[in-house]
Amino acid sequence: MPSKTPVPWDFPSKLTATVTLPTPPNATPSSTPTPNILLLLYGIGDTAAGFSAFGRAINLSETTVVTVQAPAPLPFDLGGFHWGDDVAFDSTTGALDMDAGLTRSTALADLVRGTLIRKCG
Repeated sequence: MPSKTPVPWDFPSKLTATVTLPTPPNATPSSTPTPNILLLLYGIGDTAAGFSAFGRAINLSETTVVTVQAPAPLPFDLGGFHWGDDVAFDSTTGALDMDAGLTRSTALADLVRGTLIRKCG
Protein backbone atom coordinates (compact mmCIF):
# COMPACT_ATOMS: atom_id res chain seq x y z
CA MET A 1 0.00 0.00 0.00
CA PRO A 2 1.34 3.48 -0.81
CA SER A 3 2.61 5.50 2.13
CA LYS A 4 1.30 8.71 0.53
CA THR A 5 -1.18 9.67 -2.16
CA PRO A 6 0.67 11.11 -5.17
CA VAL A 7 0.14 14.76 -6.09
CA PRO A 8 1.28 16.56 -9.27
CA TRP A 9 4.22 18.27 -7.55
CA ASP A 10 5.70 14.89 -6.60
CA PHE A 11 6.72 14.54 -10.25
CA PRO A 12 9.64 16.44 -11.83
CA SER A 13 8.67 19.64 -13.65
CA LYS A 14 9.82 18.19 -17.00
CA LEU A 15 7.09 15.55 -16.71
CA THR A 16 3.45 16.37 -17.43
CA ALA A 17 1.19 14.27 -15.22
CA THR A 18 -2.33 14.71 -13.89
CA VAL A 19 -3.48 13.16 -10.63
CA THR A 20 -7.17 12.35 -10.13
CA LEU A 21 -8.39 11.40 -6.67
CA PRO A 22 -11.47 9.20 -6.22
CA THR A 23 -14.81 11.00 -6.01
CA PRO A 24 -16.00 11.64 -3.41
CA PRO A 25 -12.49 12.07 -2.10
CA ASN A 26 -12.27 9.58 0.72
CA ALA A 27 -8.57 10.30 1.02
CA THR A 28 -6.60 13.46 0.46
CA PRO A 29 -2.85 13.92 0.23
CA SER A 30 -2.80 14.94 3.91
CA SER A 31 -4.80 11.95 5.21
CA THR A 32 -4.74 8.18 4.70
CA PRO A 33 -3.42 7.44 1.20
CA THR A 34 -5.60 5.63 -1.30
CA PRO A 35 -4.50 1.98 -1.44
CA ASN A 36 -4.49 1.81 -5.26
CA ILE A 37 -2.77 3.80 -8.01
CA LEU A 38 -3.83 3.34 -11.64
CA LEU A 39 -1.26 4.62 -14.15
CA LEU A 40 -2.78 5.62 -17.51
CA LEU A 41 -0.70 5.89 -20.68
CA TYR A 42 -2.74 6.89 -23.75
CA GLY A 43 -2.24 6.18 -27.44
CA ILE A 44 -0.83 8.45 -30.13
CA GLY A 45 -2.30 11.93 -30.44
CA ASP A 46 -3.86 12.62 -27.05
CA THR A 47 -2.70 14.64 -24.03
CA ALA A 48 -2.56 13.91 -20.31
CA ALA A 49 -5.20 16.57 -19.69
CA GLY A 50 -7.54 15.11 -22.31
CA PHE A 51 -7.08 11.51 -21.23
CA SER A 52 -7.43 12.26 -17.52
CA ALA A 53 -11.17 12.71 -18.18
CA PHE A 54 -11.24 8.94 -18.67
CA GLY A 55 -9.68 8.49 -15.22
CA ARG A 56 -12.40 10.68 -13.70
CA ALA A 57 -15.13 8.86 -15.62
CA ILE A 58 -14.21 5.36 -14.46
CA ASN A 59 -14.22 6.66 -10.85
CA LEU A 60 -12.68 3.60 -9.21
CA SER A 61 -13.16 3.65 -5.46
CA GLU A 62 -10.01 3.93 -3.35
CA THR A 63 -7.95 4.50 -6.51
CA THR A 64 -5.85 7.50 -7.44
CA VAL A 65 -5.42 7.81 -11.21
CA VAL A 66 -2.13 9.18 -12.57
CA THR A 67 -2.13 10.09 -16.27
CA VAL A 68 1.27 10.73 -17.84
CA GLN A 69 1.76 12.73 -21.02
CA ALA A 70 3.93 11.23 -23.76
CA PRO A 71 7.26 13.01 -24.28
CA ALA A 72 7.13 13.87 -27.99
CA PRO A 73 4.72 16.32 -29.67
CA LEU A 74 3.11 15.25 -32.93
CA PRO A 75 4.63 16.91 -36.00
CA PHE A 76 3.02 19.65 -38.09
CA ASP A 77 1.32 21.29 -35.08
CA LEU A 78 -1.31 18.55 -35.03
CA GLY A 79 -1.67 18.79 -31.27
CA GLY A 80 -1.25 15.82 -29.01
CA PHE A 81 1.78 13.73 -28.17
CA HIS A 82 3.25 10.31 -28.94
CA TRP A 83 5.52 7.82 -27.19
CA GLY A 84 8.01 7.09 -29.98
CA ASP A 85 11.31 8.89 -30.46
CA ASP A 86 10.15 10.01 -33.89
CA VAL A 87 7.10 9.73 -36.12
CA ALA A 88 8.15 8.02 -39.34
CA PHE A 89 6.27 6.69 -42.32
CA ASP A 90 7.03 3.46 -44.18
CA SER A 91 8.43 4.44 -47.58
CA THR A 92 6.84 1.47 -49.36
CA THR A 93 3.31 1.67 -47.95
CA GLY A 94 3.05 5.25 -46.69
CA ALA A 95 1.66 3.89 -43.42
CA LEU A 96 2.87 4.93 -39.99
CA ASP A 97 6.08 3.06 -39.13
CA MET A 98 5.45 1.13 -35.92
CA ASP A 99 9.16 0.92 -35.04
CA ALA A 100 9.73 4.49 -33.84
CA GLY A 101 12.09 3.69 -30.96
CA LEU A 102 11.16 4.22 -27.33
CA THR A 103 14.31 5.59 -25.67
CA ARG A 104 12.65 8.76 -24.32
CA SER A 105 9.53 6.88 -23.25
CA THR A 106 11.58 4.27 -21.42
CA ALA A 107 13.42 7.02 -19.51
CA LEU A 108 10.05 8.65 -18.74
CA ALA A 109 8.62 5.36 -17.45
CA ASP A 110 11.67 4.93 -15.21
CA LEU A 111 11.15 8.47 -13.89
CA VAL A 112 7.46 7.84 -13.13
CA ARG A 113 8.16 4.49 -11.49
CA GLY A 114 10.98 6.00 -9.43
CA THR A 115 8.82 8.93 -8.33
CA LEU A 116 5.88 6.75 -7.31
CA ILE A 117 8.07 4.30 -5.41
CA ARG A 118 10.47 6.81 -3.85
CA LYS A 119 7.97 9.51 -2.86
CA CYS A 120 4.75 7.54 -2.41
CA GLY A 121 5.95 4.14 -1.28
